[in-house]
Amino acid sequence: MALVTTESTGFVLAGRYRLERRIGGTKTRVWAARDQLLLRRVAVKILDGPLPPQFVAATQALAKLAHPHIVIVNDVGTTGTALYVVMEMLDGPDLAERLRNGPVPWREAARTCADVAAALDAAHDGGIFHGDLRPENIITTEDRVKVCGFGSADQDGLDRYTPPEGAPGLAGDVFALGMILSEALMGRVGVDVALPADVPDDIARLCVRAIADDPASRPTAREFANDLTAATLAPPSAGAGTLIFEMPPPRPRRRPRLLAGAAAAVLAAAAAGIMALVPAGSGPGRLKMPSMNNMLPVAPPPAASPSVRRVRPRRTPVTPPSGLGPAAQLTRLQRAVDAGTAAHQIRDDVGLDLTNQVVAMRRTRAADLPAKAAAFRDKVATRLRERALTRQEAVLLDSIAAGLG
Repeated sequence: MALVTTESTGFVLAGRYRLERRIGGTKTRVWAARDQLLLRRVAVKILDGPLPPQFVAATQALAKLAHPHIVIVNDVGTTGTALYVVMEMLDGPDLAERLRNGPVPWREAARTCADVAAALDAAHDGGIFHGDLRPENIITTEDRVKVCGFGSADQDGLDRYTPPEGAPGLAGDVFALGMILSEALMGRVGVDVALPADVPDDIARLCVRAIADDPASRPTAREFANDLTAATLAPPSAGAGTLIFEMPPPRPRRRPRLLAGAAAAVLAAAAAGIMALVPAGSGPGRLKMPSMNNMLPVAPPPAASPSVRRVRPRRTPVTPPSGLGPAAQLTRLQRAVDAGTAAHQIRDDVGLDLTNQVVAMRRTRAADLPAKAAAFRDKVATRLRERALTRQEAVLLDSIAAGLG
């Protein structure tokens, strides 16, 4: 008997996972559950019927991939005609819930999307693409960002996160993240929505590159992560002026098989983004998103005015402000580890090791925290001698950890 006929609250899946409450999913169902063998809370995704081949491949590959910003896969199995995936339970809202409260400050949006880009980069290195990246698949916990939903098993049509080329892939993931970053900065993506004036030029241009019509013109996930990390660590620079999105109303969700020929071309053109950046005081720059009724080519951007400041951000050690409590210092330390790992200034396995040490410090009694911080600093020094992280990163991490001792 297929699982769909017996699935309910209290049902014990595979003799081990007791389903407690449904917490999400459309084509798939996601349940909060209890692992009765290891006595821990888990999330169980249940899928019926034929599955996209990339989902099965992505799930198998993710089970072998350890990354601080990718949800951990604990178990995979089948019951009847259904497949289930057991993952870590994440305590925190998804990004979609956060965006319902309006725009996100640009540094917060950049840090969040840098973490997502780092997760995508690790997956892309392993030959995995997400295929259905959207705010609902980005979970924000107390101290980190986690990406879930790899394999596009929940994808049921097209929307603004679908790339113009229609087919999912590595460049399609970057397009979706570019749309998410733009939405986070503006609160929504629609007609005549202004990009806040304090957003740095580099981030504004990154948004436009990421949603380019041509997949080859988009940055890689690694470049996306590096650029955002550099922007958040750079000193304040000139903002982007007033930039405006001009987009058609949201596209209805339709199944990809209904698109063919000219219809697909129209959809691709409607999703494309081309930017003309004009300095403040000379009229607004515009991200031209052609409407369905006007498919004329958009003129290329004018040459940049000499008055536009072009700042190339650089990572510089930052001395942590005095007076921060241990919790704030630990959050700052975790963000520094995440940023260094995303920028490939810290080797991935070392980043995971340092993250585990920060998590352990969060659980330490206040009296024992100085000793734990000293051990963390020793670990950083050892890893520096092994050349597993850059001297610049070591100085930054050591300076933050020193505030805990």
